[in-house]
Amino acid sequence: INGTKRIFVEIKNYAANTVFSPSFYRQFANYIKRIEKFDELLYVFRKNVGITRSEIIKKFKKMIIKSDNWKNLFESNEELFKQFTNNSGGTIQYAEDLKELMTNPLTPDSHPIFDFIIVM
Repeated sequence: INGTKRIFVEIKNYAANTVFSPSFYRQFANYIKRIEKFDELLYVFRKNVGITRSEIIKKFKKMIIKSDNWKNLFESNEELFKQFTNNSGGTIQYAEDLKELMTNPLTPDSHPIFDFIIVM
């Protein structure tokens, strides 16, 4: 807006055994609806014992593939997800592409779709 950039920032202080709750998902889904690019969203996790970026990414993947979350997230902001490549080198075009990206063990933690996750 007039040369400024809006960024949503969530700061979390979770234990390693914390499960992402339905309210956590709803909050994340609300942000997804409101952003145009993932650089407008940051989730910062405190580096408590057992908390690694890889573990947090696994939790996000699990949350996204649960039930129809992957489909609902994609449909809430298709253009956001279409900015990313899938594991075949093409772009994400359909909700099923997002699900495949989240379930494929070859999807690296370094994939740009996870750039919004920071552990410090």
